Amino acid sequence: MFEFIIETERGQVGTGTLIEFLLPSVILFNAVLSSVTIRTDGGDKANASLHFVLMTWLGSGVAVFAKHLVTTVLSI
Repeated sequence: MFEFIIETERGQVGTGTLIEFLLPSVILFNAVLSSVTIRTDGGDKANASLHFVLMTWLGSGVAVFAKHLVTTVLSI
């Protein structure tokens, strides 16, 4: 698919596919929006922070599980 290389003054930082870059971005964006939505429903800042952390961990766990599942299914 689409490959990208991040160039800095010290050289290449890493390579990967576009999906591997976008997945954490989507997870964090979802966690931020969810925690802000909970905050506007009358919650306090501590509750919003707790939900942001939990949504980030949950989304990351689901992403790792989904990547493992897709790798297993496609290797058959």
